[in-house]
Amino acid sequence: MKLTSFNEMYKNFPDDRKARIQAKVDEMTKVIEQHNEPEQVTIDGNIIAWLKQSGDDYQQRINELLGDMMLEDLNHHADT
Repeated sequence: MKLTSFNEMYKNFPDDRKARIQAKVDEMTKVIEQHNEPEQVTIDGNIIAWLKQSGDDYQQRINELLGDMMLEDLNHHADT
């Protein structure tokens, strides 16, 4: 997960937005703590092939991509 880039973006948010995001992060943390075991998922072969083109660390990149999406979702839903 690229938390550094998120933290850079986060520091410029207004305090009320930070509070809403933190509430969502706290909520998500509870979910994550309950589901922290590795899971198996089925990913289409063309996606795996695309990721493997960049190197053997494709599984790490999958986790980073999904982690980034999760943080973007938390940021987006901070206003709801």
